[in-house]
Amino acid sequence: MPDSTRPSEQAAIKVAGRALEDKYKDALTSVRVEQSVHLPDAFTLRFDDPDFKLLDEMKFSVRDVERLLYHESGLLGMSGVSSDMRDLLASDVPSAKLAVEVFVYRANRELGSLAAALGGVDAVVFTAGIGENQPEIRARICRGARWLGVELDEAANLSQQRRISAGTSAVSVHVVPTDEELMIARHVASVLGG
Repeated sequence: MPDSTRPSEQAAIKVAGRALEDKYKDALTSVRVEQSVHLPDAFTLRFDDPDFKLLDEMKFSVRDVERLLYHESGLLGMSGVSSDMRDLLASDVPSAKLAVEVFVYRANRELGSLAAALGGVDAVVFTAGIGENQPEIRARICRGARWLGVELDEAANLSQQRRISAGTSAVSVHVVPTDEELMIARHVASVLGG
């Protein structure tokens, strides 16, 4: 497995691989050669985005852009309430509800894009903060992915089980805990040349 593969991706590959080996007895189709094909971020700003060009026209410094991207964008920037999904789900503020809806929409859009690029999806793996800890968000994303054959086991999802897809689901759905400390340690080691 390539060194650039993050621990959460490695865990996802192992979980999805076991599920598929049990079902198909052959190699993965959505993760080829045991490496992640694409891992989209829900809220990103690329250099060719119109928003970036606007920042350039406004003469933002690198520090201004850094502050904006790391501290004032994403869920917080959209909601004006918080960057914490728990706060947004508990909020009655319309912009908080909109931020949640956009997050789910973007996750489903990316899942659909990946399904098209890969010719289908065999497994969906939720990981990291929101994916690992927010059953309501997982349920919303899975509802949006019904067209792919995703069927959620609501009880398994709510009780934080590792496999949360129904037995009849054409696509297996899993929750994989992220080892943030290990990810940081590996990244530091790679930067230091170790």
